[in-house]
Amino acid sequence: MKIHFESPKAGRPDVERGIKVPYAPERRKAPIWRWYLLLALILSPVIYFAWILIQPLAVITAPGFLRLELYGVDSHISGRVTGVYREINEQVQKGEPLFEVENIVLLNRIEAVRKELKAVRKKMELDLRASIAAKKSEVTRLSSLLRELKSRCKEVDNLIAMGAATSTELMQCRRQIVELQINLIRAGEELRIDKAKLRNLSSDPKIVSLQSSLNGLMKESKLQTITAEVNGTLENIQVKKGEYVHTGKRLADIIDDRKIAIDAYFDPKYFDYLKKGDSVIVKFPDGYSVDGFILDMPRLSSRLPSDFTLLKEQKRAVLVRIGLKNGLLQRYRVAQMPVEVRLKKGVVESLWERM
Repeated sequence: MKIHFESPKAGRPDVERGIKVPYAPERRKAPIWRWYLLLALILSPVIYFAWILIQPLAVITAPGFLRLELYGVDSHISGRVTGVYREINEQVQKGEPLFEVENIVLLNRIEAVRKELKAVRKKMELDLRASIAAKKSEVTRLSSLLRELKSRCKEVDNLIAMGAATSTELMQCRRQIVELQINLIRAGEELRIDKAKLRNLSSDPKIVSLQSSLNGLMKESKLQTITAEVNGTLENIQVKKGEYVHTGKRLADIIDDRKIAIDAYFDPKYFDYLKKGDSVIVKFPDGYSVDGFILDMPRLSSRLPSDFTLLKEQKRAVLVRIGLKNGLLQRYRVAQMPVEVRLKKGVVESLWERM
């Protein structure tokens, strides 16, 4: 007799004493992720409160405001704007023309002084040439008289030797020669002075005064062309072509691209963790972020912005000037735009470096 140790049900578990039993289908195993989800839901409050406690040790953040260095472009004279050479958001270079302001009164004054100067110069030149001609004629006349008088004196001297003239006549003749020589020297000196005046006509006090006035007006007229004083981006153009502006009127602003920075206000408890040169991330309200670095040594400040709300209960904050490594897109260049500044290394890392 052969003994079997296997139960008949091992082969057909759904048969009992030859009768098939309709068992229900076996229940499927529940996915294991359901258990993980249930565990996460149970532990989520614990994880949340743990993150609240750990976050300050992992991330150092601070509110900040965009700081723009603006250079005002003002009109140096009163007049009508005849040229606007650049548009908003255009890059400009130092010395580049931006506006043209025309002052009709100034231009008329320049023209009037120029005409007066020309007329005075012409009249003085004509007068001097006439005077020179007259003095030349006088010198020629005196020279001729002097020659005749010398010849006459020589004759008188000969007559004295013959007894036909007296020494008194000779002395009188010689006095006349001296007088003629004096007059000739005086006429020659006056002729020399007039010739020098003609050569140096521009040095005449009246012409110098008029020329100085003209130079001043011309210098003032150069102010009609308003140029950029720094390299940067043109912003806030406040005038249009054809408008009349007064002296000192603000025409536009220029943002100095080299001086775009951010003023961040950190909690004083992080003072020891902030160092010059440390890297930061600057995040804008729409989520856009750029890399930056700490420009200057941080310092405590009790002067907080009026709309500063994140640290409203504190009377002081650590003021940190942030520079941008790769500049800033044009659309984000808005003065006092609020941003968030995050130090790339947290407190734990800073403590580790100090150990």
